[in-house]
Amino acid sequence: EEDTVVAAKGHDLTKTEAKDATCTEAGNTEYWTCSKCKKLFSDSEGKTEIAEEDTVVAAKGHDLTKTEAKDATCTEAGNIEYWTCSKCKKLFSDEEGKTEITAEDTVVAAKGHELTKTEAKDATCTEAGNIEYWTCSECKKLFSDEEGKTEITAEDTVVAAKGHNWGEHVLKRVTSSTGRAASVKSCTRTARAHRRSQQKIQWSPQKVTTGTSGLS
Repeated sequence: EEDTVVAAKGHDLTKTEAKDATCTEAGNTEYWTCSKCKKLFSDSEGKTEIAEEDTVVAAKGHDLTKTEAKDATCTEAGNIEYWTCSKCKKLFSDEEGKTEITAEDTVVAAKGHELTKTEAKDATCTEAGNIEYWTCSECKKLFSDEEGKTEITAEDTVVAAKGHNWGEHVLKRVTSSTGRAASVKSCTRTARAHRRSQQKIQWSPQKVTTGTSGLS
């Protein structure tokens, strides 16, 4: 009877290494497979048999955080709205995490300035002028150069009024009928006259006689 016994073969086990699950793909625990009986075991001795389902580590799923869209300006890039997974660090254009994108795909390029020139205007005695400058129709900023590199304020564009440059007072005849004359000074820039006083005088081509002194 002893001759009829056939010894157990023993398992011939091969190890499968553990694999981490990702957001979208399942992983697995480490386990051993017997090449003879095809059974699976959780231990290297082949003592604890398991099913194939026991080896599976479920996919984690994305943990998504939204980044809001940001408009581009003339000088700074913006971005579209997108979602970032805190686990796999991938970016997606949709809140379900189905459409993966790159960081470059999120960028909205800066617009660049749209500049219009304002010509320089000379100041007068009574009115301010301005330097030449450029205005951006997009951001409404002002620049002293046509490339839009040097930003300035509205105050920087103003050239102050010069004010009158008055000459000396001169006695001038007003009318021959009234016999009046006035002390007048004129602006050397605009020829504008300023009358200081008016008095009755005796006017002659050779001599002016007045009853008061104070005209000069």
